[in-house]
Amino acid sequence: MQQDAEASERIVRLLKAHSKGMTISEISRKLNITRNTVAKHLGGLQLSGRVDLEVIGNAKVYRYAQRIPISSFLKFSKDAILMLDGDQKIVQANDQLLTAFGWNMEEIKGQKIDDLNLPPSFPPEWAGPAGKMLEKEEVIPHLEYRKDGQSIHYRAKIIPVVFEQGGKGTAAILEDITQEYEKEQLEQLYAKNMGFLARAAMKFIQLNTDEELYAAIGEGIKELVPEGIILIKSFNPWDVTFRTWLVRGITHQNSVHDLIQRELIGLTEKADDRMIQDLTDTRSLHQPEIDGRKVSSLFDFFQGQVPEKTCRAIEQAFQIYRIYVAGLIWKGSLYGKVAILLPKGVALRNEEIINQFLRQASMAYQRRITETRLEQAESQIRKIAELLPLPVTIVGPEGNYLYLNRTFSEVFGYSIDEIPPLEEFFSYFSDSEPRQIISEGRQSAQQKTGAGEMMVRKATIRCRDQCMKEILFSILVLEDFNRFILCEEVSPDAHSDQQRVF
Repeated sequence: MQQDAEASERIVRLLKAHSKGMTISEISRKLNITRNTVAKHLGGLQLSGRVDLEVIGNAKVYRYAQRIPISSFLKFSKDAILMLDGDQKIVQANDQLLTAFGWNMEEIKGQKIDDLNLPPSFPPEWAGPAGKMLEKEEVIPHLEYRKDGQSIHYRAKIIPVVFEQGGKGTAAILEDITQEYEKEQLEQLYAKNMGFLARAAMKFIQLNTDEELYAAIGEGIKELVPEGIILIKSFNPWDVTFRTWLVRGITHQNSVHDLIQRELIGLTEKADDRMIQDLTDTRSLHQPEIDGRKVSSLFDFFQGQVPEKTCRAIEQAFQIYRIYVAGLIWKGSLYGKVAILLPKGVALRNEEIINQFLRQASMAYQRRITETRLEQAESQIRKIAELLPLPVTIVGPEGNYLYLNRTFSEVFGYSIDEIPPLEEFFSYFSDSEPRQIISEGRQSAQQKTGAGEMMVRKATIRCRDQCMKEILFSILVLEDFNRFILCEEVSPDAHSDQQRVF
């Protein structure tokens, strides 16, 4: 026995001196001990945890195992550590783990890990697989532990250990990654939100109708608040009313689907000064109030303009508990409002990104109304131009022809597809350069100024039949910064009864 102990110690001292490790044959030659004897002693040393084995190719390489006393390991580590034996019974735990889980060492020592009150978010294998020993380190990237309404996030390492007495077990090391995890989550959320807003901006640009605008707003809010019922309303400043255009979040399977379609879609509500002021003063998502109390009843929300029985049926179907509203406001003008109805137990999340999205929606609403007004104005202008016995053309800010009336084609002989470029057509200005019409148009469009201004220019025009005509142009800057150009022939040889006068 003494000889065996001496042989084992000689092997340990040799391996200490060779940090890169040695094979059985190398140890046998160095110590002049048979291979079988070396193999027997290495097996015992490995079981006791004094040497480690690594297989490299076909070779088995043994190294001296550097060991840290468990007491030092537990005391000085900043991580939470739990030591388990081969039967997954608790051997030891440091103060960090006991404090985090609210455990007492005297109460848990010797108990199986499965018998303890573990966080429900921890998987069963968080402290190592039951019924077998680990062969190598394992990592669980993320574990969440909720305590007092707050979340603590861990990265778990489960490593095989050998105790000084020779037994094997596992050590579960929990590294607190809360700060790192929350930072990563915020970065991911920011990227997700920016992507959402970028997609929304592109969608708003491509809208062609009011119905598409209402649908885009409803879909966007529903994506951010999937549990909510979304109402989209437009505002008419002339009669001070809101009209419900869309209700998002209901399906044909809902018991009140037909009721909502019948009672709410197309509903027009008279808005009072209090409601308008609430939307324009707050300018962000909030819970509306009546006489100092928050509105949670649909009957109050619709100001009694929807039957109370209908309101109660909708509330019961979706368990409506909170109501949030926000105005669609841009540059002080109210264009509509959005309402979000939340069921009980659901908190409003993504409030900041919702408000940013609503600002985008307000801009789109304003742009859509402006486009509609400009389309109507352009239609009226073209109708007037067709009735005038005068040559009229409308030129865009970039110098492109947008419209020629019938009289223009009769006087100068050109259709809109045949007329030469602007610089060529206005070939001989007597008092200015033809580019001035283009450059001033661009400048007005960029500076958003000049609408309603009138310019008068004189030029010599070459008609399609190559005859030259002296023309006086009156150039009116329209609201969309196009040029409305009226023409009067002032050629010296033009007969007075043939002149076209404004």
